[in-house]
Amino acid sequence: MKPRTLFRHLRETGKNLWRHRFHTLATLSTLAVTLFLVGATYLLVQNVDNLSREVEGEVVIRVFAPVGAKTEEVERLEAALKALPGVASVAYISPQEGLERLSERYGPELKDIFVQDIRAEETLPPSFVVRTSEPREVPELAAAIESLPGVDAVRYGAEWVDKLFVWTSILRSTAFVLLALLAFTAVYLIMNTVRLTIYMRREEVELMRLVGATGLYIRLPFFFEG
Repeated sequence: MKPRTLFRHLRETGKNLWRHRFHTLATLSTLAVTLFLVGATYLLVQNVDNLSREVEGEVVIRVFAPVGAKTEEVERLEAALKALPGVASVAYISPQEGLERLSERYGPELKDIFVQDIRAEETLPPSFVVRTSEPREVPELAAAIESLPGVDAVRYGAEWVDKLFVWTSILRSTAFVLLALLAFTAVYLIMNTVRLTIYMRREEVELMRLVGATGLYIRLPFFFEG
């Protein structure tokens, strides 16, 4: 294409945009609002997904050994926990540390009662906090831990963990469906905007065809305007 022809197309593009400035402004406004909604929804989807992962990451399994378990038994249980597939980390909590945590939660008076009346080792069991590499594997991993020797009890909030995973799945699915709908709407609006532009100038297009203009020559102004 000759530079003169290209310059003519650019000049005609400027004239057409000004001639149909209200339509151009309406088109730009529609596209801007649509793309803004798509972008905002995408950010919402990302935030919902990150929030769901953070909430799911707080789900842990608490494993309790029998009260008064010997050091060797606790060490064997810890090694068995770390050897299980899907375990990300295992944190040991001694009876004394458990007492400290209870006193922080319920007040120093509880600690004074234990110190005066009985030792923590004789009342509180050694325990472990187990984190999984995949939070949704918590129920299956908890069942496997229950079968290990030296395990007295396993707690992970079974009554609410399943509901948590269901709700996070619903939130993720809803957000992704909303994003897909808005993306489809954006594409639909853009296609209709192009069709409307061509329809408004159908007589001009037909006239250029009658005088022998090529398809490229007819399409270029629309391309530049787009």
